[in-house]
Amino acid sequence: MRFQPLFLSMMSIFALFYPLSSKSYGQADASGHGVYDLNGMEEDFRPAVLEAPIIRGLSPRVKWSTVEPAEGRYNWSYLDGVFQLAAKYNKKIILRVHPGVFTPEWVYQAGAQRLQQPGRSVSMPAPWDPVYLTKWTNFVKVLGSHYGSHPSLYIVAVAGPTMGSVEFHLLGPKPAWERAGYTPAKVLDAWKACIDAFAQAFPNKAVALNITFQILGNQELPRQIISYGLDTYGRRVFLQGNWLSVDTPAQRLSIMRDYSKKTTVGFQMLGTSERMKGLRKAIENALVGGASYLEIYQSDLIKAKFKADIQYAASQLQIPADQRKAGLSPETFRSQDLTWSGDLEEGMGGSPEGRTAARQLMEQLRQAKQSALNRDLQAAAGELQNARNTLDILREQYPQASGRLLEAQTKLDQTVDSINRRDFRQARQLYRETLQILKAAKREVLSP
Repeated sequence: MRFQPLFLSMMSIFALFYPLSSKSYGQADASGHGVYDLNGMEEDFRPAVLEAPIIRGLSPRVKWSTVEPAEGRYNWSYLDGVFQLAAKYNKKIILRVHPGVFTPEWVYQAGAQRLQQPGRSVSMPAPWDPVYLTKWTNFVKVLGSHYGSHPSLYIVAVAGPTMGSVEFHLLGPKPAWERAGYTPAKVLDAWKACIDAFAQAFPNKAVALNITFQILGNQELPRQIISYGLDTYGRRVFLQGNWLSVDTPAQRLSIMRDYSKKTTVGFQMLGTSERMKGLRKAIENALVGGASYLEIYQSDLIKAKFKADIQYAASQLQIPADQRKAGLSPETFRSQDLTWSGDLEEGMGGSPEGRTAARQLMEQLRQAKQSALNRDLQAAAGELQNARNTLDILREQYPQASGRLLEAQTKLDQTVDSINRRDFRQARQLYRETLQILKAAKREVLSP
């Protein structure tokens, strides 16, 4: 069993824990970047949030059926009130009008195909239905004429081929959708029409796609929708993930960070802190994912215990995503060999599970190395946490080194905690100690 490549790779990311430079960033003048207050559908915003300068904006959500209860008859009272508050308290607005299950009855009376959700008393138009799309895009034009030039408006969310939210989701069994006429081409065309409608109705504002990674099991369709938006309208199309939590998969965050190089990226909490079992880790995930703005539920924004976390998010979101982790100087990485000199599995004894775990550990350390090279400390911390968990398997497979590997796990826990506290000097020392413990474990397991 050859551990040498593993330890070489771990040493290659060791320098990541050198302290950050003291470079600082000012507030972006008139920027919409920052923390937004997300409350329930058509709910009022609390004075405590409105009066807090650290909260950059408001995220009102309203039903189409509320705003246009009859064709051509509009009720702007809720949204006008929100825009008045935004102007008074110097807030920006992320605007969402929800069609889908909130489509007014007159649209069906005009001939739109109604789909009934299985087992529920909720219905919605077929997302590709031409009557529905015509009525909806007509409304979008009116919405744009009413709010498109308002200085408080920062983003308007693209909706249309949607259900209860404004995300790409089409929930339910695929066969039922196919019986209703679903094809990927129809959904793609519907999204293209809606993206065009919003971009044209709000020519001087950003429009956001609230993305998912599959639609009825089709992973290519979301990519096609995103590509159309970015290719056609460039950086005016923002991308947002409304599934942020403490457990958001690293792969999703990596995809969003890649998108942040092409356009502005934002996130919305999947739920309140009670549901998500925390807030700070979710904020860190948003930063790792390249966020420039973050929607947090109002119930969390008004809790005193989260004040420091909200302040942290607000300050970090003012830093451009490609600079946020830019405190490490090039010299920090020195001239260490960052290549891999073999495969950990080669010549390794033990069970297939042990060899698989070793390969997994090696890949996690590769990813940590890459995150270090990208100067992304939080992503590196995430991979080190994954490596810590993989050591559980290695302890089972190689009991002769279990004690040492347990020590290494403890040190990795402390290392990750130090990174999260931004105590990089301490993280560096703890990581050095981790390496020494793992070298001792290597001697206990490996000797030929």
